[in-house]
Amino acid sequence: MTRRRAILTDRERELLRDDDAGDQRYVAVSRVRTKIQEELVEDILILQENHPALYEELRDVVCDGAQEAAVTAEEPAEEEPGRGAGEDRFEEPDDADVAADDFQVPGGEGDVELPELDEIGDGVWSVVNEISSGWDDDDRLETRRKAAATALQYALTHDDYFGMSSDAVEAIREKYPVPGQNPETWWKQNVRVVLSEVGDYSRGHGGYAVDSLDEA
Repeated sequence: MTRRRAILTDRERELLRDDDAGDQRYVAVSRVRTKIQEELVEDILILQENHPALYEELRDVVCDGAQEAAVTAEEPAEEEPGRGAGEDRFEEPDDADVAADDFQVPGGEGDVELPELDEIGDGVWSVVNEISSGWDDDDRLETRRKAAATALQYALTHDDYFGMSSDAVEAIREKYPVPGQNPETWWKQNVRVVLSEVGDYSRGHGGYAVDSLDEA
């Protein structure tokens, strides 16, 4: 039976094991990091919402693996300062001190009070207008722009991380549904595309946070 890959392709596995691969190794690291930070989170959400049994199997593998790694890492091998092989293989995010038992994609809690359109700042609209200039100019465009602007304004005024399963994102999707888009497509094409341009992604929190638009 043909083996299927998980996160890593055969070539990525080869490069990550080769400390002398140079630039190719760094390219592989960047590619894998993107898959972990963006694609894996969404895969987890799909399993969690649509096939809890598979989600639990994944959770068991990840959590048990993390616990075993913690035991074997009590006496780590020596590495040269800087970019060590272990560092490239897994980079723990600064803000993510997450225990294995807490493996999940967090969402918001409680009632969500969304900003009205007249409460959305000019800076937010400027960012949304620039990004949405490449979107299809059809009868869904204004709804998509309103959803994106509401999400960005909410992110600016709340100390929250926006992930696909957060209550705020769900509330915005309910207020501004886009015909022909399921929740995953709605998140990717209307909200994530904006937040990823101006926000900071946290793997530990499973979402984006926006402190300001100064660098937008």
